[in-house]
Amino acid sequence: MLGGIGLEVTVLLLLILANGLFAAAEMALVSARRAILEHQAEEGDAGSAAALALMDAPNDFLATVQVGITFISTFAGAFGGASVVRALAPLLADLRVPFITRYAESIALGVVVLMITYLSLVIGELVPKRLALRQSERLARRLARPMRWLSRVARPIVHILGSSTDTVLRVLGSREPQHEETATREIGYLLETGMRHGEIAPAEAELVGEVFRLAETRARDAMTPRPDIVALPETASISEAQRLSLSSGYSRIPIYRHSIDEIIGFIHARDLLEVCLRGEPAELSAILRKPLFVPETAPISTLLPRLREERTHLAVVLDEFGSTAGIITLEDVLEELVGEIHEEHRPEEAGIVQRTEASWLVDGTVSLEDLRNTITVSEWPDRERLAYTTLAGFILARLGRLPRRGDAVDWQGYRFEVVDMDLRRIDQVLITRIDQE
Repeated sequence: MLGGIGLEVTVLLLLILANGLFAAAEMALVSARRAILEHQAEEGDAGSAAALALMDAPNDFLATVQVGITFISTFAGAFGGASVVRALAPLLADLRVPFITRYAESIALGVVVLMITYLSLVIGELVPKRLALRQSERLARRLARPMRWLSRVARPIVHILGSSTDTVLRVLGSREPQHEETATREIGYLLETGMRHGEIAPAEAELVGEVFRLAETRARDAMTPRPDIVALPETASISEAQRLSLSSGYSRIPIYRHSIDEIIGFIHARDLLEVCLRGEPAELSAILRKPLFVPETAPISTLLPRLREERTHLAVVLDEFGSTAGIITLEDVLEELVGEIHEEHRPEEAGIVQRTEASWLVDGTVSLEDLRNTITVSEWPDRERLAYTTLAGFILARLGRLPRRGDAVDWQGYRFEVVDMDLRRIDQVLITRIDQE
């Protein structure tokens, strides 16, 4: 009898420990930091490589864990401590307590169930998961290879369960989230948590956030638009180029043939200075630098490496028809990351002048991104569909025609009034907070 009880208790404890291993493996692989595992895998750690393989196929791994836990629970239920109950019931009956004596077998069953439940929760769930959270990468490396072997053994069962699960999810209309969006949300959450705990400075968090925003920002959002390009025809003289460089303050000037749609290169102020110091006659073609052409839909995040690769600071932005839409410089790209950069030799031209506490005079070419620090507009109407990026573009989109001086539109508590036109271009706009009128 005692031998049967000992065997039964031993089997139950082993099953509970096995359950704990599955629970620890699940928690460790779910909470392990992928970057650390990738670094260790690159150094040749086989356990980290196995852990990454399981993380890349989470559905199969989680199904294997669930199969293992269900298998263990079934075995534990089959044993159920019946021998322990039969041995404990007579001992309870010998206590000579009327109630206990009458229900000795039921009480013995309840005691055994409570003990198995307690041990299953503490040893089979809570302790392993607590350890896995504290040492997630270490346990993930150690348990990954056994879990991969079990995944291969249980693959037929997992395939059936996975197909059944996918069918139910399709019926419910659930879709798998995009990993890139999920990763971005996770990093945003980590930044917020770091700021709350004082581990990350707000300026650092803002800089990281701008890095992720670069992928959504296009060349057309940061470029100098076509009407504002300062350029010269290829027939211009060196002296004309020198005068324009001095008067405009720009160190790089595009050179075009016939029209601005045919930019053939650009000249640098340093090259103009060298020509001037040498005192030798020269043509613009002698100091012309090769241009870089990019589409207006190119993400800003891809422009930085291209500018570095081509060893240039200026690119010509083309629209869908191959015409010149604008130019973009390395400075423009960096400003999208760190904010406005004002050169020492050139005065600041923000294009936004505050007139009263509730009104501002703004250039039509000011970008909507630059307006974020001035007015609180949460979104702009049909911005993505109409693809406008400036204040003038917003007004044109709302009016649906070329505006006249005095035309105004209202949006989200603000009135935008056109106060000056430069031929067909919106030059100045008066923004007034309506609720302050």
